Amino acid sequence: GPTTGESSIIVGAVIAGPLIKYVAPGATRSESGGGVIEGLSFKDVTGSGATPGTNTVTAVLELYDFTLSAVRNNSFHWINGRAILGEFVVMSEISGNIIRYSGAVGKPVIDLPSTVAGSPAQSLRIAGNRLEVNHGAAYISLGANALDVSLIDNRFEADTAVAATNNEFVSGGGIGHRIIGNSFNRNTGTQMTLSGTGITVS
Repeated sequence: GPTTGESSIIVGAVIAGPLIKYVAPGATRSESGGGVIEGLSFKDVTGSGATPGTNTVTAVLELYDFTLSAVRNNSFHWINGRAILGEFVVMSEISGNIIRYSGAVGKPVIDLPSTVAGSPAQSLRIAGNRLEVNHGAAYISLGANALDVSLIDNRFEADTAVAATNNEFVSGGGIGHRIIGNSFNRNTGTQMTLSGTGITVS
């Protein structure tokens, strides 16, 4: 499972960009895919309790053309920015991660903008993650071009002390998503806003 011990990758400065950027290794689709980011711990030690750290970052993981790949069993703590930013994340999974006390205004914790219609988040499985007391923007954001994203058995938890002011757990749009078996806790505001077609919520 995710490590939360002292062996962590530290966000130790203000970073004008991502901490780690993944770009598909091949020039063509047939040469791309198969990457795995697993078992890592990321944190900003200037954070504490339910408050993000003071160092800012665009994203801890910035993923481009992340095909047939996985981000799993990692932990993110006190990140003042996105944990994961992904464009063209396809036939992949984001699973078993713990993301706590992270996010910032305009920086959803898991952000999948799907900016280009021909290169959206597609056939993506987001499952079994724990997203707790995140800040500034939605916990998971799906762009309007996203296709066939499954959110399954994730655990969302807001801040008990200020539940009414917490951000949405899931927002965005797209086509053909499945949002099944998730747990939404301690948020008395709007918990989810989705626009699009063929979206199943149960």
